[in-house]
Amino acid sequence: MVELVHRFVHSLSGQLVFLPLVVSKFVDQIQAALGAFDGIVINPAAYTHTSVAILDALKAVAIPAVEVHISNIDARESFRQISYPGMACEKTIKGQGLDGYRQAIVYLHEKYRL
Repeated sequence: MVELVHRFVHSLSGQLVFLPLVVSKFVDQIQAALGAFDGIVINPAAYTHTSVAILDALKAVAIPAVEVHISNIDARESFRQISYPGMACEKTIKGQGLDGYRQAIVYLHEKYRL
C-alpha cells in the first residue's frame, strides 16, 4: 500500500503529500511536515477516536489535511463516530478501501495545485 501511494504521488508532482507511517510517531511526523510538505494524508486508525494530541498537532501545523479510513467507520460501533484528527482535516474519505488514499491525493492536488 505504501509503495502504491508513493508511486502515485511521484507521478503527479514529486513531494505532494505526507503520509504518516508509524502510528506511535504521528505527532512527531506531523510536526516535522511543517515547511517540508504541502499536504497531509492521514489514517489515524484506532487513534481516530482517542487522540486529541494528533488533533492538536494537525491544528498547530495548519497544513491542508485529508483523513482517510479504509473501512466505513460510520457503519461501525457508535464510539467510532467521533474523529478527533478529523476535526482538523478539511475532508474525510471513508469506506473506499486503498483507493481512498488516491482520492485524498487527487483532492489535495486539484484544490491546491500541488
